[in-house]
Amino acid sequence: MSILQEWIAESVGLKLGSMIQFTNNLHIYEGWEDKFSYDDTRFYGVVQFHGWKFSPGNLDEDELMYFVEGDVRDYKCRILRDNAVPMLAAWNAYKEGDINKAANLAGSIHDYDWRKACVAWMLRKVDQ
Repeated sequence: MSILQEWIAESVGLKLGSMIQFTNNLHIYEGWEDKFSYDDTRFYGVVQFHGWKFSPGNLDEDELMYFVEGDVRDYKCRILRDNAVPMLAAWNAYKEGDINKAANLAGSIHDYDWRKACVAWMLRKVDQ
């Protein structure tokens, strides 16, 4: 939902505002407790990261279709060029069994959340 919020705000020229999400069925797993603070009945997660906004200026729909269809090229849009392409390259290196190359490629992913998720996934796979 936050990606949709970013896209719409950027598309209509508005400043990105706050997003509040509600759940009546929050699952906090063991080891996640330190990411949340408890206030009687509510949990607040605070996430800070840098990354490209999902907006028309950073994600070109035509280039996205080329990427989805497997067309390798030099992408101009930042989200594909700086995130999706190195993530795919890391995945391919992982599939080929070169975990060091995969880790280096994953470490080059621009957006913190993409990079963190990719590296964490690889570490879980290596530990299995």
